[in-house]
Amino acid sequence: MQFDIPTAEEFPLIFDSWARCWMRSPWAGCVRNCDWDTTTRATASEIIDRKGTRVTVLYTVTPEGVRRVMGYSVSEPARHVLHWL
Repeated sequence: MQFDIPTAEEFPLIFDSWARCWMRSPWAGCVRNCDWDTTTRATASEIIDRKGTRVTVLYTVTPEGVRRVMGYSVSEPARHVLHWL
């Protein structure tokens, strides 16, 4: 397994999995279901787009040469904040 920055094709996985897991979190607050996707994507984008935010994926390569993401983290090292693991 290796670490790297995500490719453009991997960001939808990051947004989707983060949103699904956050929905079950007690810290997610009260967001109407019809607004969930828009709200979570806007929040994740705001965090990811901040200067100094680091998104790292852990991946493996299949025998066919396909990169498979096994996990990811979103952090702001300068602020000592880990947003997601």
